[in-house]
Amino acid sequence: MAELRLFKQYQFFREMTLNELKGVTNEEALIIPEGFSNSILWNAGHILVTSDSIITNGVLGEEYKYKHLQEFFNRGTKPSEWTKEPPTLEEIMKELSEQLKDIEAKYEGKLNSPIENPFSLGVMEFETGADYFNFGIIHESLHSGVIKGLKYALKGKK
Repeated sequence: MAELRLFKQYQFFREMTLNELKGVTNEEALIIPEGFSNSILWNAGHILVTSDSIITNGVLGEEYKYKHLQEFFNRGTKPSEWTKEPPTLEEIMKELSEQLKDIEAKYEGKLNSPIENPFSLGVMEFETGADYFNFGIIHESLHSGVIKGLKYALKGKK
């Protein structure tokens, strides 16, 4: 029962993210408004890559599905330092949607199981799949809010 609630929460926040991205052009997605350190595209890609890191690798121990995107969207990366053409916002949105479909199947029955390599992040202890999953939801909602702020900032530039 708790597992189903977590899956629904994840789905809710992923759909919120995808709704925020609807209507944003690829050109707009690349703009970094004054006062921000990254773009809409970076935040969307960062959600994808971090979810991959948390869910696929951190809990399940599988190879990263989006390893090829880490150079663009890992923590600490910046669009101003990209040396190659990034994927388009449409490509990232497609992958975010696909990732949502994979999550429940990959996690089913594994949320309460201890993970192989538990770790701490500040005061947070990550010992089970549910711990990672909860962090993923919090992380996504934070970056979805940043995307919303970036959209407001872009409206002021038009």
